[in-house]
Amino acid sequence: MLAQASRNGHFFLLDRVTGEHLLTSKHIDSLNWTKGINAAGQPTHDPAKDASVPGTLVSPDTTGATNWPPPSFSPDTGLLYFGTRQTFSVMYLTDTDGRPQGWAAAERNVGSVGNALKAVDYKTGKVKWSRPFAMGPAGSQGGAVGLLSTAGGLLFGSDGGGNFVAYDAATGSLSGTRALEPTRATARRPISSTAVSTSSSAPEIRCTRLRSSNRVRADYEYTTIDRCLSVCAGVVHGAGAGSKCATHTADARSSTPGYVAAKELPDGEVPPTTADGNFIIGPTHHPAPDMTAKDGVPQGTIYNFTMSSSDSRIYPGIARDAGTFGTADPDDPAKLVVTTSRPAPYERKIAVYVPTQYVPGTLAPFIVGADGPDPLLFTALDNLIAQKRVPVMIAISIGNGSGDAQGSQRGLEYDTMSGRYAEFVETEVLPMVERQYNVKLTKDPDGRATMGCSSGGSAALIMAWYHPELYHRVLTYSGTYVNQQWPPSSETPHGAWEFHERLIPNSPVKPIRLWMQVGDRDLFSPNVMHDNMHDWVVANENMARALAAKGYHYQFVFSRDAGHCDRPTKLQTLPGALEWLWQGYVAP
Repeated sequence: MLAQASRNGHFFLLDRVTGEHLLTSKHIDSLNWTKGINAAGQPTHDPAKDASVPGTLVSPDTTGATNWPPPSFSPDTGLLYFGTRQTFSVMYLTDTDGRPQGWAAAERNVGSVGNALKAVDYKTGKVKWSRPFAMGPAGSQGGAVGLLSTAGGLLFGSDGGGNFVAYDAATGSLSGTRALEPTRATARRPISSTAVSTSSSAPEIRCTRLRSSNRVRADYEYTTIDRCLSVCAGVVHGAGAGSKCATHTADARSSTPGYVAAKELPDGEVPPTTADGNFIIGPTHHPAPDMTAKDGVPQGTIYNFTMSSSDSRIYPGIARDAGTFGTADPDDPAKLVVTTSRPAPYERKIAVYVPTQYVPGTLAPFIVGADGPDPLLFTALDNLIAQKRVPVMIAISIGNGSGDAQGSQRGLEYDTMSGRYAEFVETEVLPMVERQYNVKLTKDPDGRATMGCSSGGSAALIMAWYHPELYHRVLTYSGTYVNQQWPPSSETPHGAWEFHERLIPNSPVKPIRLWMQVGDRDLFSPNVMHDNMHDWVVANENMARALAAKGYHYQFVFSRDAGHCDRPTKLQTLPGALEWLWQGYVAP
């Protein structure tokens, strides 16, 4: 037989020879995306739980009710052991077009009602015993502990709080525990901690989100999950009449060492478009008015085309084999060894935005965006150009070459510390744009900008850093200023982490103007390298410190209640960020 505890919240038992379904059961109580189990043992989708414009509460979230850590099975007890999470997210429909461009939905994680180690009887699918996990980093990824059962009747694992634990495999009782030395993975910020009453199907919860830096602490109370769609965001959607949903915040921000001094703005405000420095916004992120198409405002024309790997001399194409990653170099934990990356073709989509106000054939400033197409950028430009808050500019939104991280085409393009990607854009993309759409793009670097999110953000800065004669203006959300470069380079062995570690501090000031943002719930990925150079929050804080020390014009926004490439934050800040970015530009 084949037994699996699935990320979708169900336990499945199949005949491993024939594939015949034998049994299906739920393994988390919070699961709400199905209408039940059909005759074939398959969960049936509930359309009422599809993403919607106002938001739909779904459990589990997209990281799953369980995840990658290995489960364990004991033939002596007949129990399958695995970690679980009972998490909730609000799923927003962000593009109602029948043929959406890019992602059509966005997710906001709003809390959890508990992580647990569970033992399921494979014959019945019923939970034999369950032990709660501590709500911290070790339990945040599906009760993220590897498990090992033994012939001696023990189950070894963790308690989710940094302790190595031995359980009685039959009963789940604690047989022994040993505290482990805190590592970066266990000492880092907890995502949330929750006290739960499980006496009803709609439990009463108190959710606490706390960054280990103690910069932000917010406590929120709500009564029933199904009535309060946005929990830890400080905004309650869909609370019915008489609801007791309430928000109680207790800001305990402190000037923790390692974090730059910043001006905290009133909730809902964004930084001035004329001010440099560090700012804290949130936790509420309402869309800026200029992120909505308006009657009477001229809308630019968007042209779309596709480039294939066969069109490129610079990027013929690579891909990492599915289901593989890499291993840390035993002689250098900062170096990842990838053996499963090989040549592969790709296609990329490119969108070109030409504003109505552009006069064909005249030189125009422009902005190049990563991970395109980016319709949010085009909407913002429509409104800002009409108000003369930014110059009349072209936008070229370039899709990546597929994949992500080390060994992928996207990783090669965006994370490589060299001028190669800027040269690809300059010699292979921009000439095609000019030929096909009757536009002329300025050669003045002060009239050229780059932007992106995540590795697309670090790519935006890499373009300007290695080719300041081409670009002077950079805008990044959740910039991947971490050690992600592959293949490794002896000149920059720590990848984009080198920006704040060495390059900016030790180089003459370059004519670069940089706007950047990071969220308090942004990525922390110790991964297989454990190199202490995969913390997006620390990386961006370090960037702000390095830029300030050298006297750069920059604006750094730290967003409360915001994740990686946080869409609500982008909707709130993009118009102001673009206006700040283009300050001082004078058309020739």
